[in-house]
Amino acid sequence: MYKIVSDTHTGNATDKWKHSLEFYNTLFETYIDKQILNILELGCQNCGHVEIMDKVFYNANIFGVDMNPKIQNIKNTNNVKLIHENAHNWRSVISKCGQNTFDIIIEDCCHKWDVVQSLFIIYFIMFVSPGGVYVIENSQASYDNNFGRHNPKTKSTMDFFKNVIDIIHTPFREGVQFEKKQDLWLYNWVDSVTFHQGVICIKKRMTERSLETKHNIIGTEFPVQRIRKTSSSQ
Repeated sequence: MYKIVSDTHTGNATDKWKHSLEFYNTLFETYIDKQILNILELGCQNCGHVEIMDKVFYNANIFGVDMNPKIQNIKNTNNVKLIHENAHNWRSVISKCGQNTFDIIIEDCCHKWDVVQSLFIIYFIMFVSPGGVYVIENSQASYDNNFGRHNPKTKSTMDFFKNVIDIIHTPFREGVQFEKKQDLWLYNWVDSVTFHQGVICIKKRMTERSLETKHNIIGTEFPVQRIRKTSSSQ
């Protein structure tokens, strides 16, 4: 559905890489039949992608945010509300949306490592619904000196989200503890981080993850025993 709509779209323009369009075609299939869907796109520019999503989802409330004041010249529709605001002013963004949680948040702002990371911490932690996703576009900018890290002591966007994978495995890492309060929160609520070409998708858990890890053995029969190596068999 998304591919058909995006391929034939003739309204306001959107600037998306081919791999991003392929990603959305797969992601949005899981939301087509959801009764009520709330979507927030940060950095919607000409709002072409907002228009495409409006055609794809008959059941969605879609909010587009951009800091360029010219966005105010684009008309809202019944299902779309466009907001002139800097995404960092999250209190104002949420107030103008009139919506506190979103099933999908898309971040397509300036792509600089510090902006990407700070917006993720704010919006994923507070405003992604349980079971929802936070999508970061143009993650390939991590490898561009104009957008990536300049200080070796800081983490690029790719480094940051690879570290989130480490964070959710903290109980299995001997001698490692959570360094920050936000790390514990990410451990509790990040279900998965998936890396696609140019896109990072972070899914939120439905319920908080426990710090207790348990290895479950299911079944009662063990016809094949594990082979333990001995010095003579190595």
